[in-house]
Amino acid sequence: MRLIGILIAAPGRLKEPWWREAAREYQKRLRPMAQIKIVEIKEEPLPSKPSAKDIGLALDKEAGSLARLITGNETAVPLSAAGRPMTSEALAEFIAEQNLNSREIVFLIGSSHGLSPQILTMGAWNLSFGPMTFPRQMIRVMLLEQIYRAYTILNHMPYHK
Repeated sequence: MRLIGILIAAPGRLKEPWWREAAREYQKRLRPMAQIKIVEIKEEPLPSKPSAKDIGLALDKEAGSLARLITGNETAVPLSAAGRPMTSEALAEFIAEQNLNSREIVFLIGSSHGLSPQILTMGAWNLSFGPMTFPRQMIRVMLLEQIYRAYTILNHMPYHK
């Protein structure tokens, strides 16, 4: 099964070499099965002790950059701890459904303070990796791994256990 495309959008870049290498590995594994594109938007700077207003303004600026990536022809899936957790099999089913409907998927990852309410409401639902807090660099790699796992499920490959 080959999807029209999956876009992963996130503020900031992967700074540590081990995160970059892990992301490259999953992108390489996915290449025969899916068109994956990663867009890194500018992460808005914050003072060392930001106020709630500072954080809100930064999230709003990031939201503007993220929202420009959604044209209306895609299915937006913001990632949020308060979102809906799902199994790898359910994610595979979701990807297959989007493929049948010829819809690209845009996964939206937030900065260290999350995503603005504007972005959280752009998706039909929000995806959660659970109630624990993870570094956003790890979330990007985890998302790539789960997308890869979904494709191995859809293609009846032995990776998924």
